Amino acid sequence: MLQEQPLPHEALHERLQDLVQNEYKRSLGPQIQREIEHIVDQTEETRRAEELLNFAKSKTGEKLLKTVSEDVPQSILPADCSAVLQDIRIGRHGPDDRVYNKHPDIRTKIPRGATVLQWRSAKASWSSVVIYGLKKFTGGVGDEDEEQPENNDKWSEYFLASPSTAVSVVCLEKVNGEAAHFSGRYIDGQFYLIAGSKNVHMLIRDANDIDLYIGSRYEYAKVIARTVCETLTAMAPLKRSLVLSLLHHTQCTLLGEILQPQSQHIVSLSHLAKPEVVMFSMTFTYTGHDVDSFSALPPHHLLDLCKVLGLTVASYTVVPVAQIMDQKALVRRQTGCEGEVFYYLDHNDNTIGLVKVKTVWYVLLRALREKAVYCSNPPKKQSPRAISDIIASTHKRFNEIQKWLKFSDKYLHRWKDTSKSFLLWLKEEIKKGTVEPNKIRPGFPTIWKKFTRTTEQPEPMELEFKCQPACDSNNEQSGDVLRTL
Repeated sequence: MLQEQPLPHEALHERLQDLVQNEYKRSLGPQIQREIEHIVDQTEETRRAEELLNFAKSKTGEKLLKTVSEDVPQSILPADCSAVLQDIRIGRHGPDDRVYNKHPDIRTKIPRGATVLQWRSAKASWSSVVIYGLKKFTGGVGDEDEEQPENNDKWSEYFLASPSTAVSVVCLEKVNGEAAHFSGRYIDGQFYLIAGSKNVHMLIRDANDIDLYIGSRYEYAKVIARTVCETLTAMAPLKRSLVLSLLHHTQCTLLGEILQPQSQHIVSLSHLAKPEVVMFSMTFTYTGHDVDSFSALPPHHLLDLCKVLGLTVASYTVVPVAQIMDQKALVRRQTGCEGEVFYYLDHNDNTIGLVKVKTVWYVLLRALREKAVYCSNPPKKQSPRAISDIIASTHKRFNEIQKWLKFSDKYLHRWKDTSKSFLLWLKEEIKKGTVEPNKIRPGFPTIWKKFTRTTEQPEPMELEFKCQPACDSNNEQSGDVLRTL
């Protein structure tokens, strides 16, 4: 599957530009050449990696960060080598917003996915940040799955520059899966793929190495690594060599979402026969200094490049920043999808910030799923609650969501009626044995579809708002449409 040497810088850049030019009749932009030709010597690479590790370890006493160290299986490595992967993650249970909101230094240095490779051999010993994911970003009130931000301006604190400096916004489909990362390095003539989930990564030569990693912590990482290997193997040899060379020369991390038909969330994945990784961004490795962009390439350029290389990508649109409130209103009304992530670009196409915008359909249906899971699987040491209490709790949650997203009372009442019918129906299905309680979370889209089909009760449609999103009460600055996100 893997060639022994990367393509030279010049050949790689020329071939990538040719692919994009032939497909889209435009240049890939100057950023790609800058990243390909950016060379960091091994001493500096090691210094940066150790700096990041030391920062993480300085936060372990307060349980703000946690570092998990695992040896790379010896049979993957040359005989005279040893290697360790250090995964850095938030150290506290619960939503990571609690840490990122209160600690700007962690927000700046630690993305959602960071891994250091420590390589030791008779020839040389060095360290490298081999996975460096996307920095934490948020949305407005109502757009978070767990805990809501304290106000509708919190998202702007995560930006590199004022949102007012943005000139355009790339609106990416928010894929409803789990985080998937991969990068790659040529080391002593051998290509190594580094792949995994948000917090767990592995180093492999090919798919045969995956099962050498033992333990439940690798469950999701193995699925991702295997899916990436299958994707690379299925590529035409030239395009595969371009991907591997791009990863090696740039030291960037490719980011995606793993979609698994056997582990669904809210959006149905029943059309998939096997897991699939959908790409959406590429990030710099850790540099140790301030950066002017969250993305190594403008997101739309990266997606076009990935698509022409043969990777599956998220869909996108590009709008002027002045039209962002119209785009937000459009997203809110969509059904059958989670929403979009808005990438704010400045005049140099730098990504200065990101904002998530969820569909009303998704927010309500996810809330209903959580109540359904709780109803059928109450926490240990708690007696099951009456179905009437679960219905009342669901309606209370819907009232909160209405305050955040400002949809009409008529739409709210339709969802309340539908949720009541669903919870009563689900209780009977569990009693009859046609739905297993432990299958509700991973199989919710299928269960929901069965409910709407067998009861002939369609999802509430005709979404209306109490007012247009642009009249949000937080929009106090004349002409500043960004504040209402």
